[in-house]
Amino acid sequence: MAVFANFVALHIPAYALIAIAGIVAALWLSLRTAKLRGLDPDALWDAGFFAVIAAFIISRALGFLLLFVIERGQLTISFRDVLRFSSLSYLSLLVTAVAVALWLRWKRLLILRVIDAWAPCGALLWSAISFAEFAAGTGNGLPTRLPWGIRSAAGVRVHPVALYTAALALALCATLFSMLKRVRPPGRVAAVAIIAAGIIVFLVDMLRVPEQPLGHGLLDLSQWLALASILFGVCLFTFAPATHQQGAR
Repeated sequence: MAVFANFVALHIPAYALIAIAGIVAALWLSLRTAKLRGLDPDALWDAGFFAVIAAFIISRALGFLLLFVIERGQLTISFRDVLRFSSLSYLSLLVTAVAVALWLRWKRLLILRVIDAWAPCGALLWSAISFAEFAAGTGNGLPTRLPWGIRSAAGVRVHPVALYTAALALALCATLFSMLKRVRPPGRVAAVAIIAAGIIVFLVDMLRVPEQPLGHGLLDLSQWLALASILFGVCLFTFAPATHQQGAR
């Protein structure tokens, strides 16, 4: 009993376990997708591992920086609240993307081929993280009367938005992996992934509780970013093949 009590005291969250499993699965999948894009599997594994470490360090560094600024301003807010700021999460992703792009350039890896190979892996990781949110009970949405709704802590039946996202992301992963075997122009698979991810986020976000329930904005920040993602994906799909051909001459 004492051993069991000590194990329970560790309190390893289900979210962390599922997220770690998703990271490992995505890295393992990259060993297969690398070959489909003519990349060295070990080099792509190293790049993926760097991206994971960079995302963790940068998100924490920005969180501590914002907390330091808040404390100097003598505002009453906890560090946990800081990490929940959606704008901080988006900023950390942007900074991480820049750091990864510099890493790929340093390692002389072709970015279009890399993001093609990473597309199914990213979708798989997205599915795992969404399922982790569902397991942790943090991915619920608006109230619903549908039979597959789940009961929230308040006793209200709500949409399992995180579970919807996990299923859609897993289907996207399978689709992108199949495309890697058939679509040859670099950047096309990544473009489809970016467009599809933007569409999924935009539509599924309609079932979530608004980020600012009393706000007067037309869309949430995540939905604006989803539209920007769709636009970027369309531009990549249109111009990336031509850019690659010009660079190959």
